[in-house]
Amino acid sequence: VDKIEYNLPYDMILSVKSDRHYLDIYTLDGKSYKTRMNFSEVGEMLLEDKRFLTVLRGIIVNMDYIIDMNEGVCILEKDLRVPVNLKNQKHLEQIWQSYLFEKVKRDNLERLRSHDD
Repeated sequence: VDKIEYNLPYDMILSVKSDRHYLDIYTLDGKSYKTRMNFSEVGEMLLEDKRFLTVLRGIIVNMDYIIDMNEGVCILEKDLRVPVNLKNQKHLEQIWQSYLFEKVKRDNLERLRSHDD
């Protein structure tokens, strides 16, 4: 970004949005970064991580920060709103809900294991 290299941990990324030949990366600390990067390459890296979900062509969100998804809008923390593919909204909501369920399950198992130690 402006010839400065930033390393953004995945857990800081709220969403990534393609904007012509640029990417807008929105972060948990309320900042946004506009960079000239290839969306498909960045998307490929992010989507290897279970936290990330493509909600519309050119838009990826971090499911850890989704607050709600309805009426064609995905609402994230920091009141960030991105459009959702209406045709696939129910399916996207199911993916998000399944992710949340699995995350709670993992967190509970970790708590039990640490309690046993």
